[in-house]
Amino acid sequence: MSSTLDGVEGDAEGSDGIDEVHGHKIAQAVEEFFSEWKASRRTLIKNIEGMGTVSGEIAKAVESFDTETASALNQFDAELRKVSGGA
Repeated sequence: MSSTLDGVEGDAEGSDGIDEVHGHKIAQAVEEFFSEWKASRRTLIKNIEGMGTVSGEIAKAVESFDTETASALNQFDAELRKVSGGA
């Protein structure tokens, strides 16, 4: 998603100066909008990238927890089998 938003910037930059009929007013309005939009878009991209990083860290933590829990349950199962005389 961040790369899609980043690609839109290049398309928007190319629109400046296309309409010569209204000249400066349109160019100024486009420039002001683009400037404000660019700042908020940069923040959005940064947040999306941060969420990706955090999601990866959460996945690693869950995987580690699952591995540790499975190991502990296997040990518990082995002890129960010893105590109960099972295989």
